[in-house]
Amino acid sequence: MNDVCAHPPCSCQNSEGEEYCSEECANVITAPVGKCRCGHDGCEGYLKYRDPQT
Repeated sequence: MNDVCAHPPCSCQNSEGEEYCSEECANVITAPVGKCRCGHDGCEGYLKYRDPQT
């Protein structure tokens, strides 16, 4: 069974044995708290952050 990504604003499932769903989430120090930059369409944190200019 997969777990949810360890980056708090991210709602994505990560691969078995992985802590994060993407490299962007693994590098959370570069992403402000409350924003997720994983890019996955189903991610609630990404949808809240999405900016048409980025």
